[in-house]
Amino acid sequence: MDWKDSILSQRNRVAFWAPFIAIILLVGIEISPFAQATASESGNEDSDEDWFMERDYHDDHSVVEVSSEDRFGQEYEDLFDGETEFISPYDQTPEDDDELAILANDMNEDLSLWFLLLIIIFVFIIVSLIEDLRINKFADGRIIRGAGLGFIALMALSLLLAIPSAVEENFEPAEDDFDDYEGGFWGEASTKMNEGEFEVITQASWGPAIGFWLLIPFSTICLLGSIANLSYLKEDLEIEDEPVWFKSDSPPEFISKKLPHLGGYLVTATILLAMIAVVSPWYQIGQTWEGETSVFGENETTNSTHEISWALSPFYVGFSNDTGIELGSEGETSFSIDSYSTHHELENMAPLMLSLRWPMICVGLIGFFYLAKKLSTKLDDNMGGTPNGWTVLILIGMIVALQFGTGEFEKETARVAEDDLDDISPSWLVETYNPYAEDTTYGQAYSFGTIFEENYTAIFSIENTWSMGIGFYAAGAFLWLGLSAMAISFAPQAFKSLNEGDSVFEGRFDKEVWSGRPAIAGMIAILLTASLGAGMGELVIDSESGAPQGLYEWDVNYTRNDGYVTDSAVMSDGESKTWEIDSSEMAKGNATAFVLYISCDEGSQGAVSDNEDSMSWTLTPPAQTDASESTLSGQFGCGGFEMEYSEFYATFSVPEDGTLGETKQDVLSQISWDNMADGIWTLKVIAEVNDGSLPLSNDPDLNMDFEVYLTAYDAFDAEVED
Repeated sequence: MDWKDSILSQRNRVAFWAPFIAIILLVGIEISPFAQATASESGNEDSDEDWFMERDYHDDHSVVEVSSEDRFGQEYEDLFDGETEFISPYDQTPEDDDELAILANDMNEDLSLWFLLLIIIFVFIIVSLIEDLRINKFADGRIIRGAGLGFIALMALSLLLAIPSAVEENFEPAEDDFDDYEGGFWGEASTKMNEGEFEVITQASWGPAIGFWLLIPFSTICLLGSIANLSYLKEDLEIEDEPVWFKSDSPPEFISKKLPHLGGYLVTATILLAMIAVVSPWYQIGQTWEGETSVFGENETTNSTHEISWALSPFYVGFSNDTGIELGSEGETSFSIDSYSTHHELENMAPLMLSLRWPMICVGLIGFFYLAKKLSTKLDDNMGGTPNGWTVLILIGMIVALQFGTGEFEKETARVAEDDLDDISPSWLVETYNPYAEDTTYGQAYSFGTIFEENYTAIFSIENTWSMGIGFYAAGAFLWLGLSAMAISFAPQAFKSLNEGDSVFEGRFDKEVWSGRPAIAGMIAILLTASLGAGMGELVIDSESGAPQGLYEWDVNYTRNDGYVTDSAVMSDGESKTWEIDSSEMAKGNATAFVLYISCDEGSQGAVSDNEDSMSWTLTPPAQTDASESTLSGQFGCGGFEMEYSEFYATFSVPEDGTLGETKQDVLSQISWDNMADGIWTLKVIAEVNDGSLPLSNDPDLNMDFEVYLTAYDAFDAEVED
């Protein structure tokens, strides 16, 4: 056998194994960058000013890697283990001149399509081990696989040609920023500046990365697999094929024995994935806080590290906290399973997460029904129907609930998550700001936070990460695994019927086994449960009602009203007068201060001599007012300008500016009026007029007057702080 025949004899093996190798390479392409760029500056007089940055371009995001020293300064070289990474998804609607973002978005769509096609081809291969499709020359399993691989190969080759030009065009603007520029797919640029004795060099370089190089063998394997499969169309091509499994065309015994049961295994795995989706978090947020605390009056600072996380499930919040953040030092860590109503920092994500409850509950119920049938032979027998029929009904019911109930989750997450992520913090003492979460479902970025207390100051550098959780990915895998399980379970028999020219559905449905009440009740229950999970459940009970309202900082506003009353009288000896002073007539609102000033003078005097007049007074507060600590009575002479006063200040509480609350009413309800000046105050005055000691010294009267000042608060309102 010459070398040509030796190569051609591998046709059967290439046709069979190419999709397996292709999907492995595709995983490598997905997780690897397709292009890379670096930038640096060196030669500064102070070497601390030198820096280096690397940026990797993936199909759905870019990663910027910079050392902590270069990002924050030499004194912070140990922050975040010395390395920082910005992970930024691409804009889904990039500008026309953003060549790499446009290419990456197209590449991401291509990779998703290739994964889908390879999964379909993979299912065809598994089914072919049991029963291959051979209706005619063109409706043949190999031809279908070959066409799919050929389509992928052409797209991959097209992408290979597009990447170099996109990379080159993306970095062309650098020509205006550097003195020396060499463009192209592999490019570099540099500028040299003399600063005294030092030559500062700024450099940039770019080129392909491992993802691009993996595209070459990937497209080659797909092309060879396509040619190998499609070559079977040429019936007169005489090639002595080597065995697919190296020693035989049949799979090893340990595989062939399991093949008839593979569909059942996959169905069970699918149900388990659904259960994982039900109980696992669908979204997760993590923070690493690196703090530096300074205590007033002390020269030393304290460094501390704190790990915070939120795991968001449709049914709970898994919250990992560290009390040291508010203390500005090492604290105690804790983990709790909480209700969303206690996490106001998740006010925007909470309704979205709670909207998943109906789909998850319904998927769980259908899944438990499947497990109960599997574990209880008696239940299985009593239900009637057929095992395969129940499997199809159960999987379709779960798929409907998941797809219609959660299909918009990723899109909605990108829309609402940013409103929580931009300032999320485990403590209201710390204000943070992360602008990089806009229109994203995942990423990693850095922000800062500060605490200013009476005795210490804490400054935090914060690493923020956010991404979809296990539940989301389990739900996505459930769909494809479920469809694959049904295909592997039923396609062999369908292919056999097609190969023999029979109808696929002829004789497949036995009405007798499905006519019993248990079977009918079971089908109705699955249909109803799937409908509730697909959205009808929200019409019964609004799951989002358990979401917390936002917790805001409020400023309380009010109107101060001041009242003033004055009066005077000429009083004879022994005369008494009474005044009733109504606070509601003096000023509108809740009276908080009542101040009385009372004075008298001699008025008329004896012609020859005169003794000092005097006056006594009593102030009676409203019945509900406790003024026991105020001066409520007195007596004083009127010989000179004499005055006495009484002051009463109410006991009340008005929330300070910055008070936390969900609604305006929550804040205003914190206002309390405990001991007020509201009501009628009664002032009683008795005059004591004294004549002179000598004849012709009659003194008929004295003069008195009083003033009352009242303060009242009214028109309370609250506004959210900017």
